[in-house]
Amino acid sequence: WHCVPWGRCTEADLAQLVGAGVEVPLSEVGFAARGWPTQQLLLEAHADDVAALVEFAPQAEGPIGVYLQRVFELLPASDSLLRKLGDGVEDEERLQSGWNQLLHTLLAKIKLRIREQGNPLHSEEQLLLFGGCATRLADPSNSTLLADLMEAKLVDPSHIFELIKFVLGCKYVPNQSGLLHVVRDSALR
Repeated sequence: WHCVPWGRCTEADLAQLVGAGVEVPLSEVGFAARGWPTQQLLLEAHADDVAALVEFAPQAEGPIGVYLQRVFELLPASDSLLRKLGDGVEDEERLQSGWNQLLHTLLAKIKLRIREQGNPLHSEEQLLLFGGCATRLADPSNSTLLADLMEAKLVDPSHIFELIKFVLGCKYVPNQSGLLHVVRDSALR
């Protein structure tokens, strides 16, 4: 299937290819320009590829809660990918660095999605994102992005109470998990 002109495929073509078990390269099909049903089909076909979900789920025009949940389910089992992406001398340093690199991509793409589509994260998506980020210690850059999501009203303002309650109740374990003070400070504002 290396000779398929991916960029010229119609949505029906893509559906047929996915149905036939062909691995469709998301970076070559104009994912963001596709309709929501096709985006769902393509994301489901890549449901076991954490890197693809991190990169493309935030570009989808519909709800992304199920894909956020899948990302945070796959991350703990993605040690080889995290080591490959991560920097550091020791294994744990590479794992933490790789986790933060994938997390940074996810947060930056979500922020871009919200700005471009004017579609704030809704309650379920907020809690999935912040809860997933709290499973390991996010670096200061990612913590700042999380704080920005709350302060810049990039989350659903009518449902932010549950998120604030979650952030303030989140247990911080130094050098392991939780949300840094910058995120907690944003929740207090």
